[in-house]
Amino acid sequence: MFCVWWNYEGIMCFDLLEYGRTVNSELYKEQLTRVHEKLQSCYPSLAYIKRVILHHDNARPYVSKTTTQKMNELEWELLQHTLHTVQT
Repeated sequence: MFCVWWNYEGIMCFDLLEYGRTVNSELYKEQLTRVHEKLQSCYPSLAYIKRVILHHDNARPYVSKTTTQKMNELEWELLQHTLHTVQT
């Protein structure tokens, strides 16, 4: 699996996971930390004003209690992912 993090300028960082490995809460928290460090080094004004807005879907690792705590620790804003239903 290839995990990619990007912003308006392009790819910031990525992970190539070992075969068979899946994204769980612990791995996602590690990725959030690496992205935060990258933001601090490349975009200090964003990190300083704490105006990071993250958009991800509602997969379990992304909405777990530990991930939510990490998001609060980083003081990032979460752009809610809405579920679209198809009406027939």
